[in-house]
Amino acid sequence: MRHISMRTAAAATIIVLVGNNVMLDHVPEWVGLLYIIGSIVTFLFYQADKRAAEKHEWRAPERRLHLADLTFGIVGGLLAQHVLRHKTYKPGFVTITALITALHVLTLGLILFGVYAPGTVGEFFRRT
Repeated sequence: MRHISMRTAAAATIIVLVGNNVMLDHVPEWVGLLYIIGSIVTFLFYQADKRAAEKHEWRAPERRLHLADLTFGIVGGLLAQHVLRHKTYKPGFVTITALITALHVLTLGLILFGVYAPGTVGEFFRRT
């Protein structure tokens, strides 16, 4: 019996949350598109960094990988870590990735359950 990795489970959770939020019109479709594009770009960043590490070449700063994760690329980052086995043993990096993952899950969950509604502040100011 194979076990699903925590990274894969977290990526799947985010995909489900984004998909549900888009389908229920809690967020616009372009947010889902940002997650798709961001994840592809982030996966490619991790792949390039892994190749550079193997060739002992110049590497991307870790903060760039974290920024890519933070800006809609977390699914790609988590899948790249799992598939490429890259940046999975450095405790500081793993901790920050876990915090970024939690931030995405928390935000998307709050939106899904109606606790937080993006745009409500803007709607408030438009009414006046």
